[in-house]
Amino acid sequence: MRGRIGLAPLLGVLILSLSLLWLGSPEAPEARAQVAASGLFFTLEQGGFSTTLRPIRGTLDVASFYNYTNFQSNLGFEVVGRSLLFLYLDETTGEYSLVIVHSRADGGAGSVTFTLEGVPQGAQFQVQDDPDDQWTLDPTTGTAEIRWTWQAGYNDGGAIGPLPQDFAITITPQFTSGITEWAALSGTDDPLNPETVLIPSLTEPVTLRAQRGVPPTPDFVWSPEAPGVGVPVTFDARASRPAPGRTIVRYEWDFDGDGIFEVSTADPVVQHTFTAVGEVKVTLKVTDDQGISATITKTVRVLEIRARVVRSISTPEAAVGLTFRVTIEIQLGIAVNGLGLDEDLPPGFEVTPIDTAGATFKRAETQFIWAETIQANEVRRVVYDVTVKPEAVVGELPRCFEITGIVQSASPAFIQPVGGESQICLVDCLSIPVAIAHLNAQDVVDLRLDEFITADQLQRAVAYWLEDAGVPATCNALIDWETLKELAARQLEGVPVDEPIPDRFAQGAAVTRTILTPLPFGQVYLPNEPGRVFRVRLDIEALSDLSGYGLKELFPANWEIRPIESAGAVFKKATREWVFTERLLEGTRKTILYEVVVPEGESTGFVRFSGKSQGIVPRFEVPTGGDTEVELVECLTVPVAIAHLDTTKNDIDVTMSNVIQFDQIQAAIAFWLEDVSVPGTCGLTVDFETIKTLIAYWLTDTPIDKPLPGGVALPPGR
Repeated sequence: MRGRIGLAPLLGVLILSLSLLWLGSPEAPEARAQVAASGLFFTLEQGGFSTTLRPIRGTLDVASFYNYTNFQSNLGFEVVGRSLLFLYLDETTGEYSLVIVHSRADGGAGSVTFTLEGVPQGAQFQVQDDPDDQWTLDPTTGTAEIRWTWQAGYNDGGAIGPLPQDFAITITPQFTSGITEWAALSGTDDPLNPETVLIPSLTEPVTLRAQRGVPPTPDFVWSPEAPGVGVPVTFDARASRPAPGRTIVRYEWDFDGDGIFEVSTADPVVQHTFTAVGEVKVTLKVTDDQGISATITKTVRVLEIRARVVRSISTPEAAVGLTFRVTIEIQLGIAVNGLGLDEDLPPGFEVTPIDTAGATFKRAETQFIWAETIQANEVRRVVYDVTVKPEAVVGELPRCFEITGIVQSASPAFIQPVGGESQICLVDCLSIPVAIAHLNAQDVVDLRLDEFITADQLQRAVAYWLEDAGVPATCNALIDWETLKELAARQLEGVPVDEPIPDRFAQGAAVTRTILTPLPFGQVYLPNEPGRVFRVRLDIEALSDLSGYGLKELFPANWEIRPIESAGAVFKKATREWVFTERLLEGTRKTILYEVVVPEGESTGFVRFSGKSQGIVPRFEVPTGGDTEVELVECLTVPVAIAHLDTTKNDIDVTMSNVIQFDQIQAAIAFWLEDVSVPGTCGLTVDFETIKTLIAYWLTDTPIDKPLPGGVALPPGR
């Protein structure tokens, strides 16, 4: 409601005052530890948060200072969405008041409830901004409850006092709406410019204490004065002074301005390293042997060096006797003087400088120093080779090591760790991908090459796969189908061998098998060689872009396979495997055709074909669809034998068509009339039903594996 004089603005201002005192500034550090001549000082506490509070001073009474007009406070300290609390000292009467202010006149509507415990006897509501808010105070228990509600375009608040020189008031907040920050104000030498510190929690209570005595006087300095990110900064609080006859027993430090003291020690000198740039509020809290504390806050400016220092290692693996390459690229956002690079390598790693980028190199320490100004945004690229000596091997292999390093500047002072790659693993035998990526034109592994597989290196890998030859530097490891697909995917996708291939799962391809036997019904005729030869077609459709894609066919190992068309894939006959070393774009259709020769001596029956299709990018595996079996036969059915009868030789010719010819139907009629067995049928004769069917096929020119017009198809065994 508008038109009230409330307590909320008073509490809000008090919080802001306390916050300001806690944070402090480098321009007015004395504001951190203020105490009246009477020895009275104030602290504000919330959990692990604590700050010394300095009252805002004035010669007006608190109501005049609050300046309640137009249904709100007019202090000049108000902030939209922020609840403030602070202490006000009327220097004319020497009376202290607790002032609270919620939000600002141009803010939105809001609602806040404060419960106060420990309100001293004699204190009352000095300002009620609006009287029709709910104000209750029980002087017998020292408990007060204030409920503020304000409309958009206004604020709310109030004041309580006078406060004695010995009190502890606990405020429990309930910020229902309109408030997003809670803060304290602390007076400075300029009463119009108090300092602000945010109170950490909007839900936890705070306690405001008035204490008698003389607090210690905290103070500190730091070096370097303008550090960069990553530079250890020394903070020295030996300039802090206890009250006469007292001793400082504890130094507490808040290095991130959150009100929580991360370091507590009896030593006045500590070190801290900042991880972010900008102006950072650092607060020191000192406590004497009587338990009296005081704080001081100063601002440390952490420089934005914007250094980019990245290490690249040419291989993730190395072996004794091999040499790899390290490249470090340095780029600074500002000009620096006295720049150095210090690399730390394991014992047994011998360094040979290749390009020092103008630096002086100290081999014993692997250090580089530039005796010149490095200008802003200038790029320096240091390159050195590392040869692995036998003494580098400690214990069993494989074993991984870290290469670490720093870039350090004397002016301005900063330390930047070297980022990028740091791990190198010593192995007895290189992995196949690493060896292939570092294979030179002479088939020698050179680890100084980069970690990307080239098209030429992939073709060398194909040759090793086809020839079942061991890959150099791998202890003669053989490339299998899975590995070749991975190598192809890395080359096509540009993925270095020290990084995983991103997993992306999808149905990448569909493959359909069609078996083309010389006889109908998928039959393979064992008695003669032409009958034992048939073809298989694999029709491939890419359902997405494919990298590292291959197929595999599975059937009896002793059956010979003869490639006819591989559709651009690499084919390994011994394992019936194909790998595409090119990328297949979505929608691409390919056809693979091969011939199969069944050896003599095979038993009759059905033989099943299976196969699968696999991709690396995307990652998938699907079975091959379509035809799945052939039937090995020695005895043909009568219709099949008649359709493939060479009447001049009276023998079976599997190359003939499935359509019965005139001479064949004449032979069939003769076999029927004479009850003579049909060649190739193992003694079968032509009966009455069969001759009628054969004549119908002949008259209609219908292949015997198709249904007759108006009839049905012959069963394979008929």
